[in-house]
Amino acid sequence: MIRRGAALLLIGLVPFLAGCPPQPKSAPGAAAPDDWATAMLNNVNAQRAASGLGPIALCGTLNNAAQAHSADQAARATMSHIGGDGSNLSQRAGRAGYNGWTNLGENVAYGYGSVDGVMVGWMSSPGHRANILSGDYTHLGVGRAGNGGVDYWTQVFGRNGTC
Repeated sequence: MIRRGAALLLIGLVPFLAGCPPQPKSAPGAAAPDDWATAMLNNVNAQRAASGLGPIALCGTLNNAAQAHSADQAARATMSHIGGDGSNLSQRAGRAGYNGWTNLGENVAYGYGSVDGVMVGWMSSPGHRANILSGDYTHLGVGRAGNGGVDYWTQVFGRNGTC
């Protein structure tokens, strides 16, 4: 169980674990949750555009799956791709209504205080970067929840599911 420092995990078609060095925590801003979610989408799509890829779209059902997973991680003060109820990514996506998908991927992190910070961490990790820059995904869901001043982040990527 990981409890301290900034760490990242990734799940895709092949299980992959990676760690990133701790990033300085940014001061909390006054941004509303919609603002950070939009900032996350814009950051992801800017990274994709810089690599010659088309944009991906926010998906309500994947947002629900990502937010629920971030909230679960924050409530348990642990970061994992396995939910507190033993669920995996595909089970959580289905529970949220993302059905008929052909590809799924997930990035999780904790200890970063801003969208920019967590994106730097993910883009510095080859496995996480691969999810963000994958042409296999057309949808994105994002989640963020806090516990004791520590943010838990989730990105869920999908293709062909119901949004």
